[in-house]
Amino acid sequence: MTQENKVVHYYHADANALGGYLHRPITQPIDVQSPVSLSPVGGVSHVRNGRFQLLSIVTADATESQVSGSPNRLTGCPETMAVSKVEGLNVLHMVSADLVVGQILSSHPKDGGAARVTFAGTQFQGLKVTGHEVKVKLDLDIFDHVKHIQKRGFPSEPAIRHSKFLNKVPRKSRNEDCIRTSLVTEISGYPGGISDNALDVPGLGTVYLAELLVSPVSYRLIMMRIELGCPTQGSMTAAAAKVNGGGH
Repeated sequence: MTQENKVVHYYHADANALGGYLHRPITQPIDVQSPVSLSPVGGVSHVRNGRFQLLSIVTADATESQVSGSPNRLTGCPETMAVSKVEGLNVLHMVSADLVVGQILSSHPKDGGAARVTFAGTQFQGLKVTGHEVKVKLDLDIFDHVKHIQKRGFPSEPAIRHSKFLNKVPRKSRNEDCIRTSLVTEISGYPGGISDNALDVPGLGTVYLAELLVSPVSYRLIMMRIELGCPTQGSMTAAAAKVNGGGH
């Protein structure tokens, strides 16, 4: 019995809405909220949780995550989605947001080549830092892949090797294996210190917005990472998602 050689796509996606740890004034994990993971053969996984509160340090009205993967009905190309969101986030009454959404959409050619990836749907709504309304502009097509979607085509090489993307990333933030950058193109409304995608918040610590980690085969988006450096110390993230996968 012979078997026809064909490319098998193995899906990978995960997402979680909140998580982290504290080591001052107490030593304790921030329990991961709404974690989901995708089966290697695709499918869908979804979870939504209600109100979360850890003392008066971090609260959320609701958290939700979903991952899915399946072949496109028209083209047969494997498509993956990972999305996570936090509603009514409040951290130490200094950082709050009505809604934080991190979403990654990827599609692979049937022959297992380079994926096209966009971040459509990713957003901050009602973000406030120390009472100031902060506006954040995001580059949701940082890889310039929308044009490929419109033409039903795919990039010729992974984003990490594409010159147009690399020109957006400082050399200190990249190597052959991984690039650390951000979807943020502009932050306005915050009177304190701003460095690229980072806000220096006295009495709280540092808030990093829309961090993006890119490898040759994976894409991880962390919409908010907070390094607490005050009477409350620790690290936490909000609305994190990752997609990977490939053909063999």
